[in-house]
Amino acid sequence: MPPIRLLPFAAASGAGNMARDEALLLSAADRGVASLRFYTWTEPTVSLGYFQPAAERLPELAYVRRATGGAAIVHDPPTEITYSLALPPGPHWQPPGESWICRMHYFVRDVLRAKWGVTAKAVVCGEEQKLGPVLCFLHHTPGDLVVEARVRFSEQSKRFFYSPRRGEVADSSGARTAGEGHCGVSPPHPRSAAPSLPSPQRGEGENTLHKIAGSAQRKWKGALLQHGSILLARSPFAPQLPGVTDLTGVSIDRHHLAAAVVEHFTTQTGWAIEPGDWTADELAHADRTTADKYAAADWNEKR
Repeated sequence: MPPIRLLPFAAASGAGNMARDEALLLSAADRGVASLRFYTWTEPTVSLGYFQPAAERLPELAYVRRATGGAAIVHDPPTEITYSLALPPGPHWQPPGESWICRMHYFVRDVLRAKWGVTAKAVVCGEEQKLGPVLCFLHHTPGDLVVEARVRFSEQSKRFFYSPRRGEVADSSGARTAGEGHCGVSPPHPRSAAPSLPSPQRGEGENTLHKIAGSAQRKWKGALLQHGSILLARSPFAPQLPGVTDLTGVSIDRHHLAAAVVEHFTTQTGWAIEPGDWTADELAHADRTTADKYAAADWNEKR
């Protein structure tokens, strides 16, 4: 069985990132190449789900339409890390009845707890909720990763603060683990406008679940492309969405997180993951589709 190719961590524009993910899907379908990559963005960018209206983008940010479904994600380079996984067709790579969204999120959940003492849980059927419009991280759907925190309200500052009980967060079994410190709401970024979307209403002292990881998929000729976002900290462009640091006080380096997920992936699947690089054909395809598709108004404004 061939190994999964681990591509170098890199930054690209929204159009460039989506074009490269598409190139990986084609390689999985046509050449049977499995690939995994972690990446970031050259500027704060909104990625819209395939079926979302273009009007739902945030006007102060660059944007791109994904080839996958779901709702909008704010990709702010200092605050999140994005991954993509491309798997060839067939039951070996995609066993019937197994969700790769759940599997990847479980890998992230496991390493957050083992390496950093952060406990997250996966949303299960019956726990779905929609806390606001437009943004993916306000939609809790089965398989998403969430962290529980206690909200308290400061009358003086008119701000919500997230207090995970001296760093404790609960998993689905009710077990608790110690974290660190206390985090409040970050001040507005000088580049950012006022929040484009309202924060969900919360009462003082209420326990709330906050999404920290979500993913979306596309299939083509039996091959699977899955990409997703892990929210490490609050972005000034989406201040209503706290990240891991805001909820737990734990700061996580994204490169360390990516390496830990790769290690755990190999342990859990038994599959080899080996460093590799892009082929000339993949880069050529990505260059073409960056300009002709993902940077084009016909694609981005099609709805």
